Amino acid sequence: MRRHISLQPLSRFHRSVLFLALILKKNPPKVKGYPDSWEEKVTYAKSFYKSKLKPHFERIESKLIPEVINESDLLKEMSEVIIEKQQELGLGISNMNDQVDAINKVGDELEKHIRMLERQFFQEIQSVLGDEKLNTIVV
Repeated sequence: MRRHISLQPLSRFHRSVLFLALILKKNPPKVKGYPDSWEEKVTYAKSFYKSKLKPHFERIESKLIPEVINESDLLKEMSEVIIEKQQELGLGISNMNDQVDAINKVGDELEKHIRMLERQFFQEIQSVLGDEKLNTIVV
């Protein structure tokens, strides 16, 4: 399903988040422009979280979720899970150190979260809300 124009800015940003998740995993491919060493990955992840990912999560929580949470029981349930998971991810990234297994876990969890947003949450939003309501959402 094609992403509605109101959700496209969030969806486009998810590509860079998936690259972050990829480099945090064990034995990732080399990605041009991204750090190679575990120490650099931790520094990059913390900086990326503080400057880009945290504001993105805040946009989802403060702008998108209030628009959709009462549209269906499933959206309400998913919204609550998303808020909780984003808080966990924020703590995981903020507390990240050079332990490879812990870094890998954050990468896995981050990828799962973004995939869930794209494949389930955004899809459900588009299925439940009509174009008229979707057109009023500004994120």
